[in-house]
Amino acid sequence: MKLIQIVSSVVLFALPALATNDWKCGTDTVYAYVIDREMHGAYDAFLTLYSLTPSDIQDYMSFKTNFNVPEFNLAGTEFELSFNKEFKVKSFVYIHNNRSRYCTELQT
Repeated sequence: MKLIQIVSSVVLFALPALATNDWKCGTDTVYAYVIDREMHGAYDAFLTLYSLTPSDIQDYMSFKTNFNVPEFNLAGTEFELSFNKEFKVKSFVYIHNNRSRYCTELQT
């Protein structure tokens, strides 16, 4: 019984970090695991760069990361993702041929 309680606690703790949905960008989908990876990478890099801890991050702060997805059908497409300290996406756009377009969140 104790093992089940420990596992339950760990699973409940991990759920918010994996709450991102897939996003539709044009005719392609950018999957949640890619978005999560990019958000956590940018957040961790920010903390490291400024020698901060998560408790130092204020509610008004937001983060932005630019990245590429090699599997995306439109070669040379760049993505720009803005999010807050709770890893909630504020804005997600893709840029192709110098034109920006919004991606839309898919409900899973």
